Amino acid sequence: CFHGVEAHSSLIDDGVNSISYCSKFIEFLEKKKSDIKKIKDHNFSPNFSTINIGKINGGIAVNIIPKKCELEFEIRDTPNFQTEKLLNEIRKYCLKLEKQMKLLNKKCYVEFTEINRFPPLKTNKNSDIIFLCLKHLKTNSINTVSFGTEAGVFDKLGFQTIVCGPGSIKQAHKPNEFIEMDELLKCNEFLNKVIKSLY
Repeated sequence: CFHGVEAHSSLIDDGVNSISYCSKFIEFLEKKKSDIKKIKDHNFSPNFSTINIGKINGGIAVNIIPKKCELEFEIRDTPNFQTEKLLNEIRKYCLKLEKQMKLLNKKCYVEFTEINRFPPLKTNKNSDIIFLCLKHLKTNSINTVSFGTEAGVFDKLGFQTIVCGPGSIKQAHKPNEFIEMDELLKCNEFLNKVIKSLY
């Protein structure tokens, strides 16, 4: 969140435009997005970590220099990616922008807040739960997925964990997302087989 100094157009030299500095940060993230795309992990699709800028909000009128601009973005990292290194680079760049803003007005500042973090899921390929699911799915094929779930949380607590369910990620996270009825029926049949084999 970038905090500048509000001023009306008649006092334009007295303000510090938070949106302008936020746009510099967006350019920085876009550059980082290109950089991390070169670091491949072929167990995943896409086979690289990603940065997505999802929300931005700032300003109240076209004739007023915006005092505040808030940006929300996410990093979807592959398990072996050096996420902490990237976060440190982001924090360092925010401090650099903050210093530039403070040269114009000491009241300016930048806030960087991490809202949440999903631990990665690294299920052992030889675990019982994988054998159980492959048996009832009648397949030998396992894949990795590059999206966040609560599975990593359960794994950290000591539960054998997999991600397995109906539908396609291609239909998710968009208007009118859906799951085909036959996919739900197949999932129901699979879960019933797993439960019956346990009891």
